[in-house]
Amino acid sequence: MPFLFNYHISYQSNCQNATKLPFDIFGMSQQGSSHQNISIGNQDSGGVYIGKRLIVGVVADGCSSGKNIDGFSSNQVGSHIASNIIIKIVRRLLERKNLNLENFKKEFEYSLLRQYRRLFNAFSPWKSEQSIILSNLFSSTFIVLAITDKYYCVFHCGDGDVFINRKHYNLSSEQGKYFTNKLIKASEYNLNQINSIKFIKTGDAKKLHNIFISTDGFINNQIKNSSQFQDFFFRKSPFIYQTGFNDRKAEFRTNLLSEIVQKDNCQDWPNDDATFISIRRSPKS
Repeated sequence: MPFLFNYHISYQSNCQNATKLPFDIFGMSQQGSSHQNISIGNQDSGGVYIGKRLIVGVVADGCSSGKNIDGFSSNQVGSHIASNIIIKIVRRLLERKNLNLENFKKEFEYSLLRQYRRLFNAFSPWKSEQSIILSNLFSSTFIVLAITDKYYCVFHCGDGDVFINRKHYNLSSEQGKYFTNKLIKASEYNLNQINSIKFIKTGDAKKLHNIFISTDGFINNQIKNSSQFQDFFFRKSPFIYQTGFNDRKAEFRTNLLSEIVQKDNCQDWPNDDATFISIRRSPKS
């Protein structure tokens, strides 16, 4: 089966994609070959939000290990829950409350913990069910980018890959560090009991050129070092293109997928589920 990638990501906008920020955003997702072979669905998700003065992108990877009969989690919803509630929280803190980054981390973690506890408690799980419900419904890594007219930030909980202005941040050492790992015991007011988020980078939005975030299934050395990957996500376009969400699907499949998969003998890539979100600064008109 060919790996085409598609728009299996959530999209939200309160301005009909007419952002005033000089960036475009693009993202796609693909079930991995290893999951196809054992009939496990795509456990990744992605989400984007386009506001007039705020852009948010999230990639999330649901937990695959569990205590089900085959030893795998059937978690195809955990990443979707994560990406949707994260976008809502980031919007509330940065768009409505206009919170500065100094106070953002603590407020974000409190808000996310409260949201997860409400959802978890809605199941009224018996003690013997609690870990199963967590792994099958909630456990997920996530990487988040947020851009305002003044600053940008990228943060995460768990593994994956991030490029900021072409610089690569490999998060493989964070594998399995789900925000919900200690949800059962964590107090709503004791953030020391959870796997907290970590900022990768914050900076002046005027100095930002591009960001790429992906779950752990997308990047390998062959992909990372290919000219097609570098050109597609990081090159400076000589043309003025649409800001907001930009439909680059045909270009992605033609200029990157076909070149890498057919010519570089990567027919089994991605082996794991792979989801990415990318942003580029639009050339000035």
